[in-house]
Amino acid sequence: MAVAKVQDIGTVDAGSASTTTTVLSVSKTITAGNIIVIAWGSYDNATLTSVTDNLGNTYTVGESNAGVTGARAGIAVGFITVGGTLTTITCNHASSRYRFAAAVEYSGATSTTAVGGGLSNAASVSPGTWMNNKTIPANGAAFGAHYMSASSKTFTAGSASGTPSTSQAVTLQTSSANGGIALIHALAGASAVTGFTGTVSWSTDSSTQWCGAGMTITGLSMVARDPLGMMGLIGA
Repeated sequence: MAVAKVQDIGTVDAGSASTTTTVLSVSKTITAGNIIVIAWGSYDNATLTSVTDNLGNTYTVGESNAGVTGARAGIAVGFITVGGTLTTITCNHASSRYRFAAAVEYSGATSTTAVGGGLSNAASVSPGTWMNNKTIPANGAAFGAHYMSASSKTFTAGSASGTPSTSQAVTLQTSSANGGIALIHALAGASAVTGFTGTVSWSTDSSTQWCGAGMTITGLSMVARDPLGMMGLIGA
């Protein structure tokens, strides 16, 4: 089974200094066995250290990329062992102003595999890179976070990349006068995608700082089964 999007969980745009960033959802029901992917961004270059939710699920920070002064991006994944009504997801980090997060639920994932090697830049150079020359496992996915300090930008996914090539999509984004965040994915088919580079574009201006972060996820394998356990008896 390949990785697939299930639903948007929510976004947050917070402007006052804090050591936590909370994504609020409105009675979202999440399913055990799925994952939640978090894209996080900070104006003050604060490191994303951990993520929690009200149900007690465990989250792994895949990459909290050291960006330029004024921009850092982070990506995290939570493996849902406790399903039910999700009311809060809390990102923990050093004190920062202008904090952004976006969260999406996906099905068909089993484990993290590699960080993305996202890049950053102090100038308004488009496109930005959230994953750099990585392999997406067969039936797996690459996820990216792209944070930008510029006001009110709309993010557009880059062109298909890798061998065999796979498309990229901005799955959830939010922006304001304080900056913006985008969560991006690329989904692999039955074959692994090698040499994949994930990018995102926007309209440029003279004062932008940006940072990308990424991670890859293994998808569930389809295993042929003998449901009756009778194969050994055939022909006996």
